[in-house]
Amino acid sequence: MIPWEQYGFAFVGDAPDGEMALPLIRRLKPDILITDIRMPFMDGLALSRIVSRELPDTKIIITSGYSDFEYARQAIELKVDQYLLKPLTRADMIKALESTRQKIEDGRAQKDYLRKYEQELKEFERFSRRTFFEKLVDGSLSVQEIYEQAEKLNLDLTADGYNFVVFAV
Repeated sequence: MIPWEQYGFAFVGDAPDGEMALPLIRRLKPDILITDIRMPFMDGLALSRIVSRELPDTKIIITSGYSDFEYARQAIELKVDQYLLKPLTRADMIKALESTRQKIEDGRAQKDYLRKYEQELKEFERFSRRTFFEKLVDGSLSVQEIYEQAEKLNLDLTADGYNFVVFAV
């Protein structure tokens, strides 16, 4: 029904029910899971519950032939990304896939941004601590400034005695 590659997706597998799908999902770790709400042995909600717990980054699209509010409520509780009622058109599925892909891309961009921010913060912290210790060694800080800057850098300087090792190149 969907030419996956044309829309930037790779179809990695299918299974007739949730029980058979789960080991496949665990092994392949897909970005998107599309599941029917009603399947034999393990239904789509049970499968979604396990997948969202074990693979929280996997986006879930549930399809259902039932407009039962209880199913929708449970899907919302599970933070399912899309809940599509059958009969589905190709356009409906493509729209849901593109919307879900955008969520994935936005999430990855946000994670990259946070990772870069944390890295820059650690670098700044190392630089700040180095500058502090250089000033400490060269005697350019008063006792009050030492304690103020140490507190800002989360350094506990309280001790009965101190040992310093200074290397000169």
